[in-house]
Amino acid sequence: MAWRQAQGAWQNAKGTQYETIIQQMLAAYLQERGLVNKQEPQNIELQDGRVVISLFLSAGETA
Repeated sequence: MAWRQAQGAWQNAKGTQYETIIQQMLAAYLQERGLVNKQEPQNIELQDGRVVISLFLSAGETA
């Protein structure tokens, strides 16, 4: 049973790492194309007014 919990924790950690990488790639893509109006830790406001929201919250944060 303990190995299942350890495996689940490891998979969650890997998922978080991949999510961070994807968010960084998306932010870089939008920046390179001049589409970003304002960037904050949890969202990116685009030139046309749309907002890209990060669903990843650090431990202890609330939406």
